[in-house]
This record gives sequence, structure tokens and C-alpha cells, in this order.
Amino acid sequence: MFKNVMVPIDLQHASKTQQVIDIAVRAVRESGGALHVVTVVPGYGMPLVGSFFPKDALKEAKKVVARQLKDYVGKLAPDDIGKIREKILEGNPAENIVNYAEKNDIDLIVMRSRKQRKIGKGLLGYCASKVVENAKCSVMLVR
Repeated sequence: MFKNVMVPIDLQHASKTQQVIDIAVRAVRESGGALHVVTVVPGYGMPLVGSFFPKDALKEAKKVVARQLKDYVGKLAPDDIGKIREKILEGNPAENIVNYAEKNDIDLIVMRSRKQRKIGKGLLGYCASKVVENAKCSVMLVR
């Protein structure tokens, strides 16, 4: 049913995502599709901000994140999943997740939702709510 399943991961909170991976893996196994595991690094946004960092800082940060993502996928995703695609995106997390999903024909996004404690118990996290609002595919949120 879901050929391309995407799991956006915040590597700072990766220890809390095993349930998300399990759900995505189950969907991929049933369809024989591909698992897309993505993470988003913040970009510099404005040239003025970028001028405060060394020229290759973002490139080096992406290398570190790529190793972390590869280690993460290696530990949590089972070996019997045929196609696993890892991708590092840069900039606004919600926008990048939605854009990646559209460009890669993602059928299902499975992501963790953290409630915003300061705002209220019933609300979704900012990124999750923006993805749900803008994604053209199905989105499953896991608490």
C-alpha cells in the first residue's frame, strides 16, 4: 500500500524514535517499497549570519550529521529492508520534509510528535503540525 515511506529524524532526540522506525519498517515490508530516513540541519538563512562562521562550517557539519545518520540507520533499521535511502536536508525542517516527500513520491510520512508544553497539552509540535497541514501524502504521527 505504501511504497515509499519517509521517516524524518531529529538526531538530537533519536533515542526516542524506535517506535517510529518500527511502524515505518512494517509498512515497507508489507509493500516491498523503500524507506527514506531524513534529517534536517539548519541553514545559515541570511548571508550576514553565514559571515560569522568559517567558510566550510556547514559542509563539515553535514559530514558529521551524515555519519550520525548512517550510524542511526545501521542500529535501528533491520537488514532485511531492501531499499533504505538516507538524506540530509538543509533549512526549515517542515518545508524540507514536505518538499522531499513531493519530489520523491512519498506515500506515507511517519514522524514523532512532541507536544508543545508551554502552549498546551492538546497541540502538536510545530514541525509536525506544519507537515500535517502541508503534506500531500498521508502522515502518521506517533507520540
